[in-house]
Amino acid sequence: MKNQTTSPHDAEKEFHDFMHEVGVPPHTDYPSADSQLHRYRIEGDKPGRKNGWYVLHLSPCPVGVCGDWKTDSKHTWYGTDRDADSLTSTEMKKLRRQIAKAVKQQEKEREQLQLNVSSLCEAQWSTLSQVDPYHPYLQAKGVRPHEIRQKEQSLIIPLRDVSGRIFSWQTIAPDGKKRFRKDGRIIGCFHQIGGIRERKTTLFIVEGYATGATIHERMPEIMNDFVDTSKLPNVDDYAVIVAFNAGNLPRVAAAVRARYPTNPIAIVADNDHHTKDNPGLTKANAAKEVCHAQLIVPHFCPGDKGTDFNDFFQQQRGHNSVER
Repeated sequence: MKNQTTSPHDAEKEFHDFMHEVGVPPHTDYPSADSQLHRYRIEGDKPGRKNGWYVLHLSPCPVGVCGDWKTDSKHTWYGTDRDADSLTSTEMKKLRRQIAKAVKQQEKEREQLQLNVSSLCEAQWSTLSQVDPYHPYLQAKGVRPHEIRQKEQSLIIPLRDVSGRIFSWQTIAPDGKKRFRKDGRIIGCFHQIGGIRERKTTLFIVEGYATGATIHERMPEIMNDFVDTSKLPNVDDYAVIVAFNAGNLPRVAAAVRARYPTNPIAIVADNDHHTKDNPGLTKANAAKEVCHAQLIVPHFCPGDKGTDFNDFFQQQRGHNSVER
């Protein structure tokens, strides 16, 4: 059996390279092999955000665990100096305990932070103002306010779980800039437009608020022109679920399907046709498979800048079509 010779510096460098490889690179921080839980800003995230986390051990062999709270990803790294297969049974058990402890520790810390934010949101929600229907963002998008609030000049869109508890919210500035509350839960949470009757209401799951409001306000046109009503028969009873981003679509679809196992569901995709791998359509297809839904996709001509149904309805529609 080889002796462990990896120095802390070497382990930190190799683990730092690994963090880049798996898509959670630190913005400026360099990992420390101190067996402690660390949070850090991931490269590309907004200043002040610390969605990244890691724990790096040196004994019984170099091993690190890192992840991204925003995507709920987790990655385990083993140092090259000593393969895990060469460990004794006792050492392997210790190693597994260390990894499990690191994962549990970060999950516990994240859950507590999310609960703290949730409590603040719940307490503050009733103090927020009614929305100015002439808010610049609403005017720019051509939609109305639906179960949202306003704080100073920003719109406030609540993120709730299936029980209805507010876990966070999204602010939208007059210029359209969007932000989520720091440390608030996003995964599996959504904003609901319209009431839901079990087994009756057709649910349309979308990405953003403007798209959701557009679908809700133009539902008769959506139903008549774009929906296969043989698959979605409840054309007079509908609600819209806003998942806020493409990555959250499959999680929200799973949560909503678990809560409403017999309701018809449609996934309304963003068509990111200018972006590599079209993440809006990719995640919408994944959500469709999760909840056995119909997929509705807006199509645009190559020169069009639009990506979603709000863009679709604000553009000249003569040359656009929708795939069912």
